[in-house]
Amino acid sequence: MKGFCCFQVEDAPEGAPTFDDSFMQELLQELSKIGDVILVRFVEDTLWVTFRDGQCALAAVSNGPMWVSTFLMYSTLSIQK
Repeated sequence: MKGFCCFQVEDAPEGAPTFDDSFMQELLQELSKIGDVILVRFVEDTLWVTFRDGQCALAAVSNGPMWVSTFLMYSTLSIQK
């Protein structure tokens, strides 16, 4: 079963190029340590991350906030019915 979690940037400067290529590369590198990421979606200042395995989404949230580039990312679990 797939698992979803969302990540939000804490205190991102207004108009900052938060989700550029280097940011995405570093984010995917960090998340790949947790599990197989199959989709990353952008919705305003939120990243929706889909893991192949729901347990990986739970692990990502359980790890707490993480630093990606110069941004502190907070995660929450999303449950799809």
